[in-house]
Amino acid sequence: MVKSKTPLKIAALIWTIYSVLLMLLFGGFSVLHDPSTFEPDSVSLLRVGIGARKLGSGSLFLYGLIMRKHVVVLAAIEGDEQRLSTMYRDFGTKLVGLDSLGDAGESLISRIKAAARK
Repeated sequence: MVKSKTPLKIAALIWTIYSVLLMLLFGGFSVLHDPSTFEPDSVSLLRVGIGARKLGSGSLFLYGLIMRKHVVVLAAIEGDEQRLSTMYRDFGTKLVGLDSLGDAGESLISRIKAAARK
């Protein structure tokens, strides 16, 4: 009989596998990590696609800043609705438009863009 893995065990496994990657995709979520650090408490850029419908010029995306260690936990959760609930309730991450991420978001995006040009 195969034992069911808890979300924390799954998160630990995912963390081990993906700790060197800068981008992670799961469900309607995509994440770009700060290329200047691999620290679990570092901030990552989270993008969430809202709904499957197309709007005028494309899909609707909202953004947030989230700690790298929390991304691993979200990736281990099944279903976007449960991920959104955990993200907001447990981690305090709020989703906003890309231009509303503030100075921390702009700084992170600049580092990501600089690393992509290399």
